Amino acid sequence: MADAICRAIFMISPKKIRPGLRVHFGDARVRACVAVGLLAVFSASVFITGNITTEGHTTFAASTENSVTLCSVAQTELERLLSLRRAAEQATSAAELSDIALALARNNLTAFRYKPGESLPTETSTLPSEWEEIFGKITTSPQQTRPLSTTTDYSVGNRPVARPNVDTTRTMCISGPSVTLRESGAYRGCGPIGKLTISGADILVQNIQAQSVVIQNAQRVLVSDSTIANGSGSLVSIAESRDVTLENNELRDIVGIAINVYPQRVVGLAIRNNLISGVRRSGAGEVGSDPGGGIILGHSYQDSLPSVHPNLVVEGNRFERFDQYGDNMGAIHIKTNDVVVQNNFVDAAGAWIAVRHGRNAKIISNTMTQQTEGIRIMGDNHEVRDNQVPRIAIMAGNTTMDDFDGDPPYPVARNIQLSGNSVAPQVVCWGNCPLNPTFVVEDAL
Repeated sequence: MADAICRAIFMISPKKIRPGLRVHFGDARVRACVAVGLLAVFSASVFITGNITTEGHTTFAASTENSVTLCSVAQTELERLLSLRRAAEQATSAAELSDIALALARNNLTAFRYKPGESLPTETSTLPSEWEEIFGKITTSPQQTRPLSTTTDYSVGNRPVARPNVDTTRTMCISGPSVTLRESGAYRGCGPIGKLTISGADILVQNIQAQSVVIQNAQRVLVSDSTIANGSGSLVSIAESRDVTLENNELRDIVGIAINVYPQRVVGLAIRNNLISGVRRSGAGEVGSDPGGGIILGHSYQDSLPSVHPNLVVEGNRFERFDQYGDNMGAIHIKTNDVVVQNNFVDAAGAWIAVRHGRNAKIISNTMTQQTEGIRIMGDNHEVRDNQVPRIAIMAGNTTMDDFDGDPPYPVARNIQLSGNSVAPQVVCWGNCPLNPTFVVEDAL
C-alpha cells in the first residue's frame, strides 16, 4: 500500500519529475512519513480529479496545492536516505541501507520512457538541479565515475526495433476469454482478457489486463502500459516474429516464466521499462522441472548457433519478489547471441543475470542488490562493464548443470572483457575442470 502511495506522490508532482516513475520505499520511517502526509491530504479534502493522458502516459491532477506538501515530504525523505547512503559508504555493515537508497535512486533513473535513438523526454528539462546532483552521486561507486547511459548501445550490431505503423487516433476495444488479433490497428482493453494472441503486422496494444499474451508470426508489434498477471507457464511468449516491443508493462504473479522468447526465428525485440514481480517455479529446479524465471532468451544450444542473430535488447526493467523454492532463478537468462542487457534493476532474492550459451552479449550498467546472486558468464566474446552487483562469476570447465534438454555441456567462458564493475570477478569451476576461462579486466573497481 505504501509503495502505491509513493508512486502516486511522484505522479502528481507539479514538477513532473519524470513519467512512468516507480518508487520502492523499504524504510519504516518513509512509510510513516507518507502516512502522515496522506493524513494531512485527507484532512484538507484533496480530491483527485481524474486521469489526464499526455502522449499516451497517464498522470493525475489534484484540486488543491497540498500535493506540493506531500511531494516535499517524499523528497525530504529521499534526501535523508541518500544522505545516509553517503555517510555509510565506508561502513561494511551498511549494505542493506545502501541497497535501499541505491534501489530508489537507480530505479527512478531507469524509468524514462523513450525510444532507441531519441533524446530524453522534455519533462527532464524541468528536473531540479538538486535532484540531478543527488542522482549523479548515487549512481556512481566510490571508485569510479560513470554517467547512466540514456540511449541503447547498439555497437554490438543491434539495430533499433521498428514500431507499428498505425493510426493511434482510432482505437478498437478488446476483451474476452480468448482474443486473436490479425488486422493492423491500435487496440485497447475494455475488460479482462484471458489469452491474447497476436499474429499480424502493425499492431499496437495498450492498457489491457490479460492472463497471457502469445506473439507468433507477427511483425511490428508494440504492447505497452498493460498488466499481464496471474497466469501459469508463460505470461508472454514470443516466437517466429519480427520487430516486437514490450514497454512499460507490469508482469506479475506467474508460476513459470514471465517473458519467454524463442530466438531462432525472432528478429528484433525490445523489452523495455517493465516491472516483473511475483515469479515462482513449479518444481525445485531438479532435472526435468520448470526452472522458472523472469526473462528467458533461448532454451537450447540451437538458439546460440552462429547463424542465430535475433537482435534482442533488454533495458530499464525492474525485477522483484522471486520465489527461491529449490534453487535460484534467472532474472535474465540468456542462451543466444548478440544480446544487449543494460540499465536493469534486480531486487529479487536469489535472482541472477546469466549468459549460459551464446556470443557477443553486452551486460552494461545494471544494478543488483546484495540479496541477488549477481552475474554469471559462460560463452564467448562478452562485454561486462559498469555494473553495480554483489558478485560476478566467470565459469571455468564444461558443465551439465540444469541441462535437461540433451544439449552439449555449457561452454567455458572465453574472451570476456570486464571494466568499471563494482566488484572483481571470481572464477568458479563447474563440471569438468580444469578448463580455464580467458578474460581481461580493465579498470576494475
